[in-house]
Amino acid sequence: MDEAALNPTILIVDDSIISRSALSKLLSEEGYLIIFGKSGKEALEIISDIQVDCLLLDLLMPELDGFQVLEFIQKNSLKIPSVVISADIQETTKKRVEALGACGFLNKPPKKELLIKTVKDAIKKNIKKI
Repeated sequence: MDEAALNPTILIVDDSIISRSALSKLLSEEGYLIIFGKSGKEALEIISDIQVDCLLLDLLMPELDGFQVLEFIQKNSLKIPSVVISADIQETTKKRVEALGACGFLNKPPKKELLIKTVKDAIKKNIKKI
């Protein structure tokens, strides 16, 4: 069995290299395979080419923002569990991403334990839906 079959693939989409690196370090330690995108546009290109098990998504990015990515996923009925990681902690923002199908919302920077639990829960929920 190949490694990809054993380890879920996480797509981290954030225009900040610092955020991508920090998230990658935490998740790599747990055995996840990591793919990066720097914008919403890159996220859509990646998810059209590669099956990912979980999407970690910033909201404020160039080209397409995180809201637009979630709208695309919802409109096209894609089965990609999405977790928003943002510094925007407004309740209206949280409700909006939830309405767009995000299964989690974490404040930047997320605590390791909460990040790992949220990603594991998102992947488990998605497996049950299939």
